[in-house]
This record gives sequence, structure tokens and C-alpha cells, in this order.
Amino acid sequence: MRALRSVAGLFFIVAGALHFVIPRTYRRIVPPYVPAPMAMVYASGVAEIAGGAGLLAERSRRPAGWWLIATLIAVFPANLHMALNPDDYQQVPGGPGALGPVALAGRIHRLGPGGDARLSRSSPRSQLV
Repeated sequence: MRALRSVAGLFFIVAGALHFVIPRTYRRIVPPYVPAPMAMVYASGVAEIAGGAGLLAERSRRPAGWWLIATLIAVFPANLHMALNPDDYQQVPGGPGALGPVALAGRIHRLGPGGDARLSRSSPRSQLV
């Protein structure tokens, strides 16, 4: 588990840093109804860096996991907007499917009422954060 947390932490740190390296790419996927899109790009980058760094420290890994869950929920509207408007995102590197919003939506659906995926304290997936 420690190796997985380290990889996830580094992934989020790099992903967050990319918000500052290539901000226009991230700006392109911000839905038009979101106010101050560049501020949101930078804020989500900071949130990802903070969460990733938190995963690397044993004391903060659990709060960092919850922080990252909240961050992913906060940016989900951009992924959903891309999935619903794929023709608007042909210029995004990797195309509209690059972020896998359909796969994420499928996972969320399986966790809902009547779904077959259940998380419990003994589930290996519940120990990732």
C-alpha cells in the first residue's frame, strides 16, 4: 500500500504542477458557466499538489485522501461537460476521452443503490487513502 500511495501522491503533485506549466490546456476544459476559469485552474492545481503531498506523509494521508476525493468531485463537472460536448474538445491533448469521464461515471454508478461494488473497512480499495 505504501508504494501505491507514493505513486498516487507523485501523480497528483505532477498533475497539479501541470496546471501551472500548461494552464491554457486546462483552461480549455473548464465549462463556460464556471466563473473565473483561470483562477479555478490554478486553485485545482494547488489542491492536487496539496493532496498529493499529503498522501506522501503518514500523518496526513487520510485527510489528504479525503481532500483529494473532494477535489475530484469539484472538478467532475469539467469531465462531465467534456463527455456531454465531445465536439468542443477535439483540441485537448488526447481528445475528449483523455480523462475517462465515462469510465469514472460507470464506477460511481456501480457504487450506487443496487450496484454490485461495495466498499467496507476490509475492502482493499478502502485502504488506498
